[in-house]
Amino acid sequence: FVLGSGIALIMLVCAPYLADWLMPGLQVSYTPLLVRMLRLGALATGLAVVVTYLVALANTERLYLPAVLVPALSYLGIAIAALLCAARMGVVSLLYGFLAGYLSAIAFLCGSLRTELLFAPRFREFRSLMVRTAGRLLPVALATTCFTSYPLIDAYWAPRAGNACLSYMGYAERLVIAIAGVVIVGPSMVCLPDLSRLAACGQCEDFLRRIEQLIRFTLTGCAAAACLFAVLRRPLIRLLLERGKFDPAATENLSALMPGMLLGMAAMAGTVLLFKALHARNDLWASAWLGIMWPALYFLICGLLVRPLGIHGLVTAYAVSWWITFLSAFWRLHAGKLDPRRRMYYAALTARLVISVCAAVSLGTGAANLIRPYLPLGRLGDLFSTTIVGPVVLATFLLVSIGALRNRAGSTGGCFITQPLTGRSFQSPGTT
Repeated sequence: FVLGSGIALIMLVCAPYLADWLMPGLQVSYTPLLVRMLRLGALATGLAVVVTYLVALANTERLYLPAVLVPALSYLGIAIAALLCAARMGVVSLLYGFLAGYLSAIAFLCGSLRTELLFAPRFREFRSLMVRTAGRLLPVALATTCFTSYPLIDAYWAPRAGNACLSYMGYAERLVIAIAGVVIVGPSMVCLPDLSRLAACGQCEDFLRRIEQLIRFTLTGCAAAACLFAVLRRPLIRLLLERGKFDPAATENLSALMPGMLLGMAAMAGTVLLFKALHARNDLWASAWLGIMWPALYFLICGLLVRPLGIHGLVTAYAVSWWITFLSAFWRLHAGKLDPRRRMYYAALTARLVISVCAAVSLGTGAANLIRPYLPLGRLGDLFSTTIVGPVVLATFLLVSIGALRNRAGSTGGCFITQPLTGRSFQSPGTT
């Protein structure tokens, strides 16, 4: 609570300076609105810190259902505020909805964790707790910069790529974050206690086997979701977003960005889980350096590519930066070396996932082109296309990947679905 209040206070004071830095060419008449929105965003940031802590505490206490449900409250608040107040208050209503959602999440989590929270500790206990926490706060805060800095980098480079590029990058990033969240929300909630136990007990081999299981689950799930959205990106974007000022031209522009963003999404989701593994192993400074490395890479690659490639340079920088960070975290977890059996396993997994993606995208695109002349126009046609082609894409991907992911021990690729749910031990290739 103290940390969230401090961050909010700093951002409240710095809001006018942030407005000048983020939007130097903004018309003077819009500056008060931007400062007001930044200050509301500062309050939301402070509340987000509190919510994040309470969610982590709920995971530690194995209260997984509240931890999964509360992130939706902020978005529910945005939706309700947009419906009730957008016509009268404009875009500011979204921030008020965000604040209301976070306040609701804090109230809900405090009620769920009322036996674990101590709201009024003695000063000495509080000081001792803050001293212990402060030593770990800096590396953890640095590690999260790779997940929090991209809006600032986009705000700096996107206006140089062309008109409305910042909006398109914002839409694309929010879509891939939502898709990745569907895949990793379960594993990310339950993997940290398990990995922490294995690391604390010194079970290095079991720890690495669990990492193999998480990587296979994450990459396979993200690849399946990416195939589905890549093939159906136009009808899905029309169904989700095309209304009001988001016209067909905006749909085409956003659709052109999604394949590259989906490529980066798989690495981003994998990096989230690998960072949790680094924290479980108490390797905080490694995750901190990797967290700093991503925004530095993203900023530099954007600067190199934004002029020749425009907004596609930003998309390329996004994907390349995440894959470099993912591979670096993977290399760190394996202490800079892989035994021959694991090296062969990961190489085979990569090749087989590429084959599955190519097969699913090719067959799905062919099916979409085949049925397009027979579909009605408008949203009804988009809905039919999604319901017909979507199962074809997923079935093709799963059939090819499950058949191809059979290892020497005889287990199939289907175990990436059941193992995180059942808790059964993972057997890597070549082990008996």
